[in-house]
Amino acid sequence: MRERRERTRVRPRARRSRTAPTPSYENCGALRAAGIATLTPGEAGCSLQLHRNGDGIACN
Repeated sequence: MRERRERTRVRPRARRSRTAPTPSYENCGALRAAGIATLTPGEAGCSLQLHRNGDGIACN
C-alpha cells in the first residue's frame, strides 16, 4: 500500500513596492541635516509646511 503524503500549502509572497519610499522632513533643520538646502514643488519630500513665505521654494 502506498504511503499518503500530506501536502502543505505555500503562501504567495507579498509583492514589494518597486518605488522608493518618499522622504518627508519635519522642518527645515531636518532638511538641512539630510544635506539638502532647498526644495521646489514636485521634488520628493517637498511639503507646504516647509514653504513659510509661499514663494515656491522650501527652506530658503
